[in-house]
Amino acid sequence: MVYSAIEITAGDKITTEIKASLNDSKKWMMEMRDVIATVSSGPDYQYEGVINLSYDVNAWYFENSEKMPLVAYKKDISYEVYQESERIKNIFSGIKKLYGPDIKYQFGQFLIRWDIENLWRKSK
Repeated sequence: MVYSAIEITAGDKITTEIKASLNDSKKWMMEMRDVIATVSSGPDYQYEGVINLSYDVNAWYFENSEKMPLVAYKKDISYEVYQESERIKNIFSGIKKLYGPDIKYQFGQFLIRWDIENLWRKSK
């Protein structure tokens, strides 16, 4: 994974603060982008959880990831994470109507034609 590659490449030059921010970034990404759980659970998939971080990765990602380093967003924060259940039901229903009963084929076509972001979790 990219996080391991960054740590290996940086080696001893990586600071404790940068390593902590990378760990929070990885934790956030795994929580928010777990599309495997969504796809494998089916149309009735529901998810709610809480993620506690020492860096506001969500704000950094959506506001300044190209201008500011993540370490500038050091702040203890908690996010409620959820899956938009109705949206997932609609996606499953739509791709089944379009592509038939084979789930692997359905999601192959989905990934070719639509943005993967449609399956990402949300937070507040």
